[in-house]
Amino acid sequence: MASVNPNDRKGWNKPGPAHIPAPSFWPPGLALGIVLLVWGPALEYVVWWVLVAAGGLLIVFSLGGWILDIRNELRSRDE
Repeated sequence: MASVNPNDRKGWNKPGPAHIPAPSFWPPGLALGIVLLVWGPALEYVVWWVLVAAGGLLIVFSLGGWILDIRNELRSRDE
């Protein structure tokens, strides 16, 4: 069976390589922040607000870092 060159067919082209983003620690940081935010009030410790504050800060920093990573990756792809 002869192989068919996709460039020989009208409207077809050879697909480019798939883009895989670089590994990042921001998604696990975001997940940990959400867990701390939920566990704080659920555990009913005297210092539950510390867990809530730590979770909230971790969520903000992780989300911000992840967004900056995505923006930098898109910017470097466009150049």
